[in-house]
Amino acid sequence: MRGPDRSGKGGPSKASEPIGSVALVTGAAGAIGRAITAALRAGGAQVIATDLALPARFATERGPGPAPKAMKLDVTSATGVRRVFGRVVEEYGRLDLLVNNAGAVSLAPFVDLTERQWDQAFAVNTRGVFLCARAAARHMIARGGGGRIVNVSSIAARVGFRFQAHYCAAKAAVLGLTKALALELAPHKITVNAVCPGAVDTRMLQKALKESSLLAGLKAADYRRMVLSSIPLGRFQTPEDVASLVAFLASASAANITGEAINLDGGIVRD
Repeated sequence: MRGPDRSGKGGPSKASEPIGSVALVTGAAGAIGRAITAALRAGGAQVIATDLALPARFATERGPGPAPKAMKLDVTSATGVRRVFGRVVEEYGRLDLLVNNAGAVSLAPFVDLTERQWDQAFAVNTRGVFLCARAAARHMIARGGGGRIVNVSSIAARVGFRFQAHYCAAKAAVLGLTKALALELAPHKITVNAVCPGAVDTRMLQKALKESSLLAGLKAADYRRMVLSSIPLGRFQTPEDVASLVAFLASASAANITGEAINLDGGIVRD
């Protein structure tokens, strides 16, 4: 893969140049974000890893491909998003791929759900996707040459989960946005797709399982077994499972795929 254009002039990509040579990943501090960053680096991309807070060692972590560039970003802040995306384009001359991975989840019975919890779910999971996708699309259109946007949604957007009404609604909105953007940005050769993971084995999942078991009045171990038994393939997903699908959607092999929401859940959703 040819290195990013650092001249600041940008210009259309050559036909032989893979999409994704400069990629921005949100929510990069979490397990899924770190796996996505590693997968894109391994493919030769220069990754700008963003989050509210990133470990100091993040940019010096070993691994194949260019070292990631760490930047602080609050995806709910229009000013912050505009500043970071502008800085990326100024420094690298282009932005080829955006991975909207930042997300937040909280649990509450619907009748006890507060307006603050509802608004927070939409602020991070939906507003953040909107702000970052808009910033990326503006730069991609201005430069020409196309681009890729991958939104990390959830199977919660397709099926209802107890105690997660606000999260389900926010992630469902991401799917609607994905389909609308795919249609509107297609003339600019920008593809927009969503990834819908199931139960990904992270600290966030462990916390959610523990809280859900308490709300359901079950023992944590029993609740975990119940969730695991609902997965036809019999295992939780891994961050690397998600990263592999994101990397595929960023590759030349996915050049003709847009407007799709792909389940990655071990067979839970089958329609």
